[in-house]
Amino acid sequence: NRSCVVGGNGCLGGRMGDSSPAPKKNSAVAVVGMILVAASTAAAAWVMGEIVEAMTNSEDRTRVYQVAGFVFLIFVVRGFANYVQVVFMSRAGNRIVAEKQIAVYTQLLRQGIAFFSQRESSDLLMRITHSAGLARNVVDTMVKGFVRDLLTLLGLLAVMFYQQPFLSL
Repeated sequence: NRSCVVGGNGCLGGRMGDSSPAPKKNSAVAVVGMILVAASTAAAAWVMGEIVEAMTNSEDRTRVYQVAGFVFLIFVVRGFANYVQVVFMSRAGNRIVAEKQIAVYTQLLRQGIAFFSQRESSDLLMRITHSAGLARNVVDTMVKGFVRDLLTLLGLLAVMFYQQPFLSL
């Protein structure tokens, strides 16, 4: 299909289900990282009350150190989870880009000389790299935006209702 190579509808519209299992595994690990980021964000919101409580009761030094250690642990977990999320989403995205570029390149090899005489090589190159990059960006944006942000919202709402149920309504 020549329209696919030159950017017609459906050219690089592959979904995650059309790809090999490698992006799925990387995406699954990234989603676990996103869950941990969302949970640590909710834990950071929850610990704010503990910080205020520990600081107002200055006689209990052990409590201050416990809260400080917990805050440190929350942000270590969050940093590690964010790193895992970014690395594994990048791996999944790179794999998707590579697969789509190979598919388009294979299709280009099937074209006749007339196809190449009608188009500039720079235009074809731009379409191959740009289209595959767009496919990756769509997957990244959808997964990050939907999973991480939704889980963060739910976690923060849970903390809000747990700490102040009356004010949360």
